[in-house]
Amino acid sequence: PFPYTSLFRSASQECKAATKMNAEAANQLVQILEKTSSGNQDDMKAAQQFLEQAAATNLPELIRTLSDVLYHGGNSAVCRQQAGVQLKNFLYTNDEALKTQYEERWLNIPEDVRVYTKNNVVGALGTESFRPSAAAQCVHMIAAVEIPRGGWPGLIGQLVQNVTNPSST
Repeated sequence: PFPYTSLFRSASQECKAATKMNAEAANQLVQILEKTSSGNQDDMKAAQQFLEQAAATNLPELIRTLSDVLYHGGNSAVCRQQAGVQLKNFLYTNDEALKTQYEERWLNIPEDVRVYTKNNVVGALGTESFRPSAAAQCVHMIAAVEIPRGGWPGLIGQLVQNVTNPSST
């Protein structure tokens, strides 16, 4: 199972534990994401089952960790791309009957996790060595839910800055 549990600790201990837990979870997730495109059907099936179980156990933390993997350039291109694809798949569906459910699921994720995830996906723009950009797809899916509801007010300015600033990626 995905290693996320709430423990009662002092604020500083909680912060240190969360950082360590997130690093451990990210390392475990990197290994799983590498298997999603291994070509080995058993590995791919086990990886998908792991991701589904992780989502059922603690979707907000899975989304946060997927955004970490996508954001950090030290991860392999395959791993970053798979993190973005999985994140996008938790944010969006082509099934019209489920679209509202996916939107509500995103909006019900705690604000701090949504802000963190949005910062990571925007921060990953231009850093990927593959196309199409998984980060751009995630930005699109989040923006499609939040902007019509008055959310993510700084996004357009950030994107304009990314395009017009010569030192931006």
